[in-house]
Amino acid sequence: MSVAHQPSCSSVIQSSLTVGIPSRFRELESLASKSSSNISIVLCRAPRAEIAEEAFNTGVWPLQAQTARKLWETMATEGFVVMVIASHATDYTTTGRGNYLGYGVAVRPAEESETENVSDSSTEACLVHWISKDVKVPYSAASKLVNCLNNRYRIELTRDGFEIDSV
Repeated sequence: MSVAHQPSCSSVIQSSLTVGIPSRFRELESLASKSSSNISIVLCRAPRAEIAEEAFNTGVWPLQAQTARKLWETMATEGFVVMVIASHATDYTTTGRGNYLGYGVAVRPAEESETENVSDSSTEACLVHWISKDVKVPYSAASKLVNCLNNRYRIELTRDGFEIDSV
């Protein structure tokens, strides 16, 4: 899949990825940029539960086509994009300070052959590698960042997106 170069993506990131998310949520990007691990953060709205389930089952995270292209432009810069992802309340994991279904490193747009099990044809997919001990990513750096987020913020899922409060 080719990715056409587009002008500044900040407005698209805000309108596509942070719809329904309080503006103070974007403070997390600033926090990450100060981290020695050089991990940046992009936060996305929770998708439909069945799409989230498919994403976890296949390792592919579906995004609207325009969003996926703009996200890839951001990901092309130095560092990682850590996506804090949530589904319906019965599925997410309690961290102590807030609730997450999971978090992962979005690596690149997925090829067609990688999205065969994703039934929603209206989406364009990004391949996601979850941060865990069996995935070859800088786990310690990511863990440090997530722990920092847990210490400073309480993140909860609402019906239409995320809510975040300072701890």
